[in-house]
Formats: sequence, C-alpha cells, structure tokens
Amino acid sequence: MGYLIVIIVVLTVFLIYCFSDRIEKNVPWLWRNVARPIFNYFFVISVRKVTMVYFTTMAGICVVFPAIQFVIDKDHNIEAAITFNGSGFDWAAVIIAALLTIGYALYIFFEAHHHKQNEKDSTKYGNVMVQQYGEKSIYVGKNEGQIFVGNAYIEEPFAAFSKGSYELREYTPTIHPAIHRDEVDSIKDWIERKASDERSSRLVLLYGKAGIGKSIVMHDLLEELQSNHDYLVLGLKSDQIEFVDTEVLRQNIHLAKPIETVVEEMAQKYKRVILLIDQIDALSLSLSSNRTPLRSLLKLIGQIQHIPNVRVVISCRPYDLEYDPLLDNLRIKNKWELKEFTKDQVESILIENNCKEQMDDKLLRFLGNPLHLYLFIKVKPEEQLTDPLSTDLLYHQLWRKYVLDDSVRKVNKERLLALLDELVASMYERQELSVHIRGFETNFSAELQYLLTNELLLKTKSNQIQFFHQTLFDYVYARRFIEQERDLLEVLRGQHQGLFSRAAVKSILTFLRDQNRGGYINVVDQLLYSKDDDGKDLYRYHLKSLALSNMAYFEAPLEEEKNFISRKIFQDKVYMDVLFESVYLPNWFDAIWEIIENKGGWKGLSKGYKEKAILMCERALWRHANVVLDKLDAALDYGDAEDCKYLSHSLQHYNLDCGSDKLITFYNKLVKNRLPMEHVHLLLNIMKENPDFVCQELKENVRLQLQEKESKYVHRIGTNHEIEHLYEEMLKHHHDIGIQLLVDILKMVYDKTKFELEGSEIYNSTEFFSFQRTLGEHFTSNFIEDAANILIDNFLKDVDEEKTRQYISEFSQSKYEGFVFIALYVYTKHPEKFKDNIYDIIVNRSVLANAPSWVEYQAVEALKVAYRLWNDEQKKAIINRILAIDDKGEHILFKDAIQMRLQWGHPLLDIDLHKGKAFYSIPKEELRRLSWTAYQEKQRIERKFKEARLKNEKPSSMTTHTGWTSLREDQGMKMSPETWHKSIRAYTNDPMDWNKPSLTGQCHLFRAVVAKEPDKYIGLINTVLDDNRVLLDYPQAGMQGLLDAGRLDDALHILERILVVIGNDVNSTIRGFNLHSLLFALNDIPKMDHVPELVFKLFCDALLYAKEPEEDRHKDEKDVQTVGINQSRGNAGYLMVECAREEKYKEEIFSTIEKIAGTASVYTRAAVLLNMAVLNLLDKKRNVELFKKLMHDFNPRLMALPVHNYNPLVYFVNYAVDDLIEFFSHAAECPECYREQVVILWLAWSHNNRDGRIKVLLDKMCDVSKDARISLLNFLCTLDAKMNEDAICYILHFMEPQYDSPKMGEVCDNLFHHADKWDDDYQKKVAEAFVASPLSKHKVTVFIEFLAGYAIKDPVQTLKWLELSLANDIPDDYFIVNHVVDVLIQSYNGIKSFNDSSYQDTLEHAMDLMDAIMKNPGNKYLITNFINKLDNE
Repeated sequence: MGYLIVIIVVLTVFLIYCFSDRIEKNVPWLWRNVARPIFNYFFVISVRKVTMVYFTTMAGICVVFPAIQFVIDKDHNIEAAITFNGSGFDWAAVIIAALLTIGYALYIFFEAHHHKQNEKDSTKYGNVMVQQYGEKSIYVGKNEGQIFVGNAYIEEPFAAFSKGSYELREYTPTIHPAIHRDEVDSIKDWIERKASDERSSRLVLLYGKAGIGKSIVMHDLLEELQSNHDYLVLGLKSDQIEFVDTEVLRQNIHLAKPIETVVEEMAQKYKRVILLIDQIDALSLSLSSNRTPLRSLLKLIGQIQHIPNVRVVISCRPYDLEYDPLLDNLRIKNKWELKEFTKDQVESILIENNCKEQMDDKLLRFLGNPLHLYLFIKVKPEEQLTDPLSTDLLYHQLWRKYVLDDSVRKVNKERLLALLDELVASMYERQELSVHIRGFETNFSAELQYLLTNELLLKTKSNQIQFFHQTLFDYVYARRFIEQERDLLEVLRGQHQGLFSRAAVKSILTFLRDQNRGGYINVVDQLLYSKDDDGKDLYRYHLKSLALSNMAYFEAPLEEEKNFISRKIFQDKVYMDVLFESVYLPNWFDAIWEIIENKGGWKGLSKGYKEKAILMCERALWRHANVVLDKLDAALDYGDAEDCKYLSHSLQHYNLDCGSDKLITFYNKLVKNRLPMEHVHLLLNIMKENPDFVCQELKENVRLQLQEKESKYVHRIGTNHEIEHLYEEMLKHHHDIGIQLLVDILKMVYDKTKFELEGSEIYNSTEFFSFQRTLGEHFTSNFIEDAANILIDNFLKDVDEEKTRQYISEFSQSKYEGFVFIALYVYTKHPEKFKDNIYDIIVNRSVLANAPSWVEYQAVEALKVAYRLWNDEQKKAIINRILAIDDKGEHILFKDAIQMRLQWGHPLLDIDLHKGKAFYSIPKEELRRLSWTAYQEKQRIERKFKEARLKNEKPSSMTTHTGWTSLREDQGMKMSPETWHKSIRAYTNDPMDWNKPSLTGQCHLFRAVVAKEPDKYIGLINTVLDDNRVLLDYPQAGMQGLLDAGRLDDALHILERILVVIGNDVNSTIRGFNLHSLLFALNDIPKMDHVPELVFKLFCDALLYAKEPEEDRHKDEKDVQTVGINQSRGNAGYLMVECAREEKYKEEIFSTIEKIAGTASVYTRAAVLLNMAVLNLLDKKRNVELFKKLMHDFNPRLMALPVHNYNPLVYFVNYAVDDLIEFFSHAAECPECYREQVVILWLAWSHNNRDGRIKVLLDKMCDVSKDARISLLNFLCTLDAKMNEDAICYILHFMEPQYDSPKMGEVCDNLFHHADKWDDDYQKKVAEAFVASPLSKHKVTVFIEFLAGYAIKDPVQTLKWLELSLANDIPDDYFIVNHVVDVLIQSYNGIKSFNDSSYQDTLEHAMDLMDAIMKNPGNKYLITNFINKLDNE
C-alpha cells in the first residue's frame, strides 16, 4: 500500500506539472487550494536542494534495500553486482529509484527551459522583476541586468478579492429574520445582462436615505455573487476600510499588480468581474477632508468601466450624488432606489419578533425605516410605547432598558456610565465617530463586552469601536450633558463654534426641550440675541440657524415656542426667513399661519415675508394640501397679479393630495385665457382624477389656435415642453382617453386645413402633405405629425384590441387624408390580418389615384403586401380596378416642367402613371395568367415611362448626400477589368447630379478595389495609361491603390509611366494631369524607411520648376503655411523636408531649397519652414544658414509661423543665438509676430544663461503687447512638471499691477489648471502672488478648483488663500460659490486640532465665510445643503 501511495504522489506531481494551465483555468478552486501548493512545494525550490534530496533518497534506498553489492577483488578492483530475488522489497527499490530519477530529470528539464526563457526576457527587457510568492527561496541561474525581489506577500486575485471583501461580507443584518430585498435580484439580473458600448451602462447605483438598509443589500448581493463560480467579486465597505488610494488598497489586499490591471486580466477568464462599493458617500464631501481616496476610486471606476465583462455597483445617499461634484460626474444611468419596508414586510417582521398587536398605518409607515424598526424590536417586548413614536422616544426606552434596568444590565451602572462618558467625550474631542478599543478595554473590559454583546457598540476588523448608529452617539452625548447639568452656552463660548459642534448642540437642545421647556426657550433666546460688550454676536449664525430649523423639525410646536416666535422672532426677518424655510409639518404650518393672522394677516406682510410664507406653503402642501389651499384661498386677492403669481408658483411643484374639484376651482380663478395655455402644472394634478376636464382644456386651446391662424396657409399647432408632457402623461395614465383626445384634435385640424382636388373623394390637408413617419411615442417639434405617429404606434401595438379595430375601420371610411393613411399604414404592417380590408378599400374607394399623394402611396404599399394573400377572384377584381384608373391630374400640362421633362426624356403628360405604378407592384406572370389585357397594358406603360418613375416613392422625403458619387464598392469589386475600362472612359467629370457617378467618386472606388485585388487590376492600370482617351486621374488612383496594398515597386512603375506621359513636365495639363493631386497621392512616401529616388527627384523638380499662382489671393491671410502646403510648389518643398531622414539626399535637399530661397513666394517658403527642424538631422549649422536665406526679407507672416516641435527656431536657440540676433531684432519691430516670437525669445533667454541681449527684446515685447504676455503665459503653463525658475520669474512678473486687465486675470487664473503638476514651492509662490495681485479680482474659478486639491496637503494655507482671493466679495456665481464651499469644507475638515490656538484665526475666518454664505439669499442653499447633510449623518 505504501508503494502505491508513493507512486500516486509522484504521478500526481507529474500530472500537475503537465496540465497546470488547464487546471488553473477550468478548476480554479482545485488549483488554488490543492494543485498550486503541491506544485510550488515540489518545483519552486532551488536546484541544489532538489539535487541533494535526490541523491540522499537514492542513498537511503541503497541502504534500506541492498540489491546492489560492491565486491573488492584481490587486485583492489571494485566490482558491482545486482542481486535480485524478485521480492516485494526489491521491486519497490527499483520502481522508486526509477521514478525518482524520472522526476529529477523532468525537474532539471523544467528549470533549463525556464532558464532559457529568463535569458530571452533579460535580453528583451534588461531589468527583470521577480515577484516572490510566500516564504520560499528563489533560484536564479543566470541573469543579465538587475533582479528585484519584493518583500510583500502576494495573493492570487480570487483570494485577494475575497479578503478585500471581508468588511462587507461580515456586515450582518441587525433585524432578524433578515428581509430579502427585491433590489438584490434586480441588480443581479442587470449584472447578467449584456451592456451597451456606452461606459456608464456598466455602472449601477443603489441609492437611498440614511438607515434605509443599503449596506444590507450590498452584503446580500456580495454573498450571492460570490456563490457563482463564474463571477469574481471585490466588495468594498468604504466606511470601514482604510486606504489612501487604490495603490495602498492593492497592497492591503496583497495583489501583485494594480487593481485595474488585475480586473482587465480576470475579465478574460471570468464571465463577470464585479466591483461593489458600499457607502461611497463615506468618502464624500462632509465625511472626509482628504478627497484622494474618493478620487482614486472614481479613477479606478473610469479605468475599468470600458471593459465589457466588468460591472460596478455603487451605493450612495441621494444627497451626495446630487451635490458632490466628483460623484455627480459619474453620470450613472442605471439606478435603483432602495425604499422603506412595505407595510406587509414590517408586519411580518413584527410577528416574527412576537409583536402581534394591531398597529395603524401611520405607525407602520414610521417603522418602515429599518433603524426605527430595529429600535422598536429591541425595546418593544419589555416596554409599552406611547404614540406618536419618534426616534428620541425609542432611544429613551433603549436607555431605560439597557442602562437603567437592573434586571437587564449585567454590569455596574456607574462604571457603565463612566465608559459611555469617556466614549462620547473622546469621539467629540476627536470629531470622529469611532475610536480604538485599546483606549478603553483595560479599564472597562466587562462594560465593553456588555455593550458589544447587546449590539449598542460595534467593533470593526481594525478594532475600532463605534455606536451602532450616529444618532445613538448624539443621544448619549446630549443626555449625559444634561444629566451632568452642564451649561451649553458656556461650553460654546469657551470653544471654537465650528461645524462639528452642531450635532452636539442639536442633540442637547432636543433633550432640553423634552426635559425643561423654560430652560430650553431661555437657551434659544440667548443663543439668538446675546452680544458681547462690543455689540458683536456671542454665537455664530450657523448655530442660530440650527436652533431655529431644529425647532420646526418636531411634530408640533410647544406653546412656549409659539409665544417666543410671536413675541420676538417674528420681527426679525433673518431669523423668520430660517423658520419659513424650515416649516413643513402640518402643526407647525398652522402655528405660523396663526401668528401671521394675529399680526395683520396676509395683506399686512411685506413682500419678502410673503415670498417666504409661500415657500413655507409649498413645503407643507404635500402633507397638508387641503388646509394650506384653504388658507391661501381665503387670504389671496385673485385680482392682484402678484397674489396670483404666488399661488401659481406654490401649486406648480407638487403632486397635490386633494380633490380635483378644489383644484379646478383654483384653475378657473387663475386662468385668464386659454391662448396661450396657462397653469399647465395645475392641469397635471387635476388630470389624476378628472382627465376629461383636462381634455376639454386642451381641445379648447387647439380650437383657439386654429381660429387665430385661420387666415394663414399653415396651421401649425404650437406647444411647449410642459404641454407636450401633459399629453404624454395623459397617454401614460389614461391611455384610452388620451387616444380619443388625439383623434378629436386631428379631426379638428384636418377639417380646418382641408382642401379638395378635382376628382378626389378624400380631402387633402395642408398639415399632412409634408408628413414623415417616425418612431417613438414622444412629441417633438411638429405636434400634428407627432400625434399621427403616436396613433400609428399605439394601433400597431394594440392591433388585436377591439377598440383599435374600431378606430381603423372608421379611419378607412374617413374623408380626411391623414386618417385614411393611418388605416392603410396599419393594414400594410399586418396584411394577414387585414387582407380583406385592403381589398375593400382599394376596390370601393379611390385610393390608387385621384387621391392625396400619401394615400396613393400607402395604397400601393398595401397592394404590394396583400396581393399574394388574395384568391384569384379578388386578384381579378383588383386588376380590373387598376385598369379602370383615370387620374384627372395626369391630363394637366405644367409649363414650368416642359423643359425639364424634355431634358430627361420623360413624356410631357403623366397619363397612365398611376396605373403603371399599381401594375408595377404585381408580378408580370400574374397579370399574364389572370388578364392578358392587363399584361399588355403593363408592357405598354413600361415602354412609355422609365422604371424609376414607376417605382412607388414617398411623396415627401428628405435625403442627404456627402462626398462624391460613385458605384457601390461591391459593384466595383464584381466588375471585370474590361468593364472597368468602359466605366473609366464613361465618367470623366464631376456633375452635380447625385444619381450619376462622378469622376472623383469613381477614382476613389477604383483605388479601393485595386488595394483589395492588386493582381486583378494592375494590367488594367497599364492599359489605361496607353489609352489617350483616359484621364490620368484613374491610373493615379490605381497607383494609390497599389501603395495601399503595399505594392511599392508596382506603384513606382506606374508613377514612372505617368511621368513619361507628361514628358516629365511638372506643369503639364495633358490628359487632365494635376501636379498637386499627384503629390497628394505620394504624401505618405516620405514617412517610409527609404524614399525612392524617383519620388525624391519628382519633389525636387516640383520645387524648382512648378509654377506658382500669378495672382496672390491670400495676401490678407496669416496662415501662410496652410496656403503653401495646398499649392503644388509649397507641398513639394514640405515633402522634400520630410525626406531629411535619409542622409543620401542631404546635398540635394539643401542645394535645391537654397536655389529657390531668394525667389520663392512667401507661401512656398512657409511650407518649407513649417517642419524645417527635421533638417537638423542632416546639418545643424547649414540649416541655420538656410533659415536665414529663407527669411531674407524678414517677412512678418513668416516670422509669425506657429511654435511647435518642428519649428527650427525651437532648436536654433540652443546653439545659434548669435546668428539669430538680427532676426530677433527685426521680430521685435514687428508686432504681428509677437505672439509667436515671444515664446522663442523666452526659450532663447532661458537656454542661454539669461542672455541680456535677448532679455531686452523679450521685455520689449512683453511690455508693449498684452497678446505677447498672454501667449507667453499660455506657453509657460504647459511646462507642467518641467516648470522652472525662469518660467516662474515671468509668471510672477506678469502678476504685477501694471499688467492688470480682465483678460490677463483670466489667463493667470487658467494657470492653475496645470499647477498641481508643479513643485510645491512653485505652487506656493504663484498662489501667493495671484491672491495679492489685482488680477485675482477678475476671475478665480480655476484657482478655487486648484485650492480644492491643495486643501488636502495644507488646509491652513488653503483657507488663508481662499480668504484673500475673496477679500472683495463673494462672487455671485453658482459654480464659483459651489467650489468655494467645497474648498471651505475640505480645508476646515482637514484641520483636526480645533482647540490649537495657532489655528484659531484661520478657523474663525473660515467660519466667517461660511456664515456669510449662509446669510446670502442667492447662494446660501449651496452651504445649507451641505449643512443639512452634515446634521443628518
């Protein structure tokens, strides 16, 4: 048995070695847990160790199994003899020895192969990175270059992702039994589906408010996805993992490569690679001063969302997604909102937890919040809870049970309170919601265990402890604060009154309100109105605002609060505004409205108070609609335009929960007329209960529009987005009524716009003659057309419904063109269902002729599809109907069309054209079979009219055409060389006829077919060169096709023959020759490794001898290089410069250009100069001299050539400044070139030890020209990481007061787009100069964005710069203020030592700015949105 085990082990190792790749791919679990450890153990060890093990084992075999005997004879010779008796021991010795030897040989072979591969890699890459796995040693046989051995422990992706998902996987539901959320199944289905190519389609968002259970859904999703072996999943719980960026995250989960690289690789092996990011809002604006983790995660998402098999699921609160600019940039389209538990779910959980008493809907809705439900379950079995329930009441009961109740509490009460005091004090001081357990476990081990066991505290993987919800921390802090009889106001006066004090103030005021009403009112009074000896407020505005908004948060006001508001607050507009903006609950609305009535009523309010009171009404409407509307109806004056505007504004935003009769009453009072339509938003609310009323209003609006436009030919019905939305909502929620509404409106329009043609029984409509069939049930720009299309779409969708059949039947009998067309269209789409209907309408009505054009067109289309479905009797009847066609319009001669008809070979009259179109849709053999007369008639008509005229074409359509016309490529590929030859002779110009192939189009096509099949067409190219009737455009196109196919030699042969045809005269026009098009065809040749001499000689001849235009049409254009390249001579010079990569052409290039330098036009010289730096490859000094010759006249337009990498001056300034002084001196006298030459001069100055001669010229340009300064600044900012002292010198110089202008301010602000790439010292210098410069008063948008990033590095300095940049005033610009808030919050959060005296001034300035923004009516919502988020987290 032992021998068998040995054999199995050896064979197993051998098989693992042979099939390791297949095992890893097909059975990853087996490879990861069994095969790979065996493989590593036996193979990832040094050769020396293997050799030692081999020989030691062999020696052991020889000792244990002495089958080999050594004999020493008398002459001292050693002889070996094998003794073998066939016993089991002998067989074992031989087998084991043989297997070991085979194994050892295989190992040596493996190492030798591996060694050779390493040598190849070493040769290829130089340095080799060897990543060490685990603690095993690494054998390196031979190496060239350096080997780096990492010390980090590495996991393969599956294990690494599993460990990285620990926090999310271990997050367990707090409510038992767990409730399955449908969102898990929905997101799983989405993950499985194939995504579109759009990046955002691979992202999905799960959003919902705090405490709604997003983490539970993400946890459940992770577990279900990990159970699928086709999926690789990484689940990150953002609020519990610690990382600076994704690189640190990679190290933490022990991945060998960047996460994005691993994801891309694994996406090739797994069906899906999924990234789950739970609570990404934990890294968002208010919770983290360091935005790097969030930015890093978002960058990772951006890098992987283009990979087809990748899916990303993010959970977030809706606030963060809306107000955090980084998250908002994700633009996620796939979203699932996680809502509260349903009533049934709540009842089920309550029953499972032995709570079986009946509860009303209000209480069940409250318990729909998972946090509320969790608290309720935790305290309910032992407590009788009063109604109405609140979070505070639940926490009261929780405290009584787990802290005060001796029967429940298993630890000393005083020690438990001491622990809670220390926990909240430590968290408050640190302004963090978690602390490390080590600070408490020594003194409070039992108490900690008690709180953890009862789930009041939670412990993370990193041994951080926190309350199970932040609201519990707030409650404990406030309760202990009051119980210890501490003075809130005294505490506030003695500390920095910053943002992190808000939670404590709110909790303490809430607790105090419940325990001591008089004391509570006194504290609020002092908080709002106390001042110091200098008359300054003792307490910050944001805390005052908090006290007032928190007051309105409670279910009902206290009498003391109402008295205090009436007595003191109502007279203060600033404070009253806060209250108006905070009230939304019914009881508070009633209280404030009562105070208003006691103070003189609505009419006694100022305009500002009225606006805020209406805002309060809007907030209260959704819960208290009837009462609010009754108050407004009684108070408002409908004869007052302002009052009507207030009412209208208050009604337009909400789904009002009140009867439609009340809303109709308001509507009738508000509406002055129905044209234009007013108060559409109110009709939306009315429509829910009374769609018929809304239909009447819409029809009345259309009637009035038609009446107004009665004298006009076009009766276009006007709508706006609001009205279109109203129609769409009607169709969505009241479909049948909406369809009838569209039918009624179309009938009104068709009747009002009808006109009758002689002989027609169906009316035409001016609103239908330009009809276009479109898909999509939405209104766009043409209401009548859209309405018809929507009817068609709905009829097609519900074609089997009785109501649809009824509509179609009525439409088929209608006298209106639009309705008949709709019926025919639906018939055409379902001929099997409507073949008899098509038969009836064609036989019994004039729809094939003497009808509106759209009806005629659709009738023929219906005939096409239905003909095969009819029996012979029906077919004969249809044929007879066609034979009887006599269209009156065919007998009319239009004089204007006579000339065109004669030109195109059409008959002067269209007699029998309708008959011909109808017969054209019926197969000839059918006509011959059923009616010889019809057959002969069809043949006669086809002889009379061209086929194109007999085809059934839409009456009105729009087509677009781009490029030159030609035959289709598939046609060109099928044509033989002979056919192509005929085609080449046929198409010799470019007519403005889109239906006829053009010369240019056919040349493009010929090039394409030659490129695909060069052997087939090379003979043809030579043939057409011999044919003097063929333009040279075609062989030139063939030459290009040969070049495209990589047939250079064949292409050169064709080129040589073309040059023979033109007699090597570059100015020839024989057979349509054009030098510029030939040079264009050779444009890519200079990019080749070797430029053929034939082509190079052509470039030389063209540059030397090509004629330039006699008339200068471009003398006013500055872009001379573009003009030059688009002229033959200039293009030749440009291409010749490109040939400089070949040394053999050096002399000819220089000598040729030197010959033309003094006589060529400015355009040819510009084309040569454009990329002239390439000539430095041949001769740098001669290139300088050539440059001077080309610039002999110092032409201003040449001196203004653009600065780029191939501009020769960029390189000349490094070694030829002395030769260029004269050139630079002339440039300094030419303002037209300042924008370009100022950059060259700065480079010359910087690269030549700050040459004084250059600086004089440079400063002259900068001093006199704002354009020069702007140009230099724009260049310097692009240096990025290469920013240096020379650049900083001029940047700082340009920020001096003498250069102040709005444009300079904008450019200096834009510098900060690049500042994050500079050294920190340069960032500081430029930022300091900018905030001190008057330039900063013009624009600071980009600078403030820069500060948002800088705040991470230095929040204190950031706040100082922000204060200085906004010293004049806070800009009244949404985007700037939004960034200011971002910078403020990041910087403020970044300063952790709030009580450090060295930071106090900076912190106070920051809070001054926050208070100022909060007080600003226009922008305060930007900061208050954040404040509200901070208060509710």
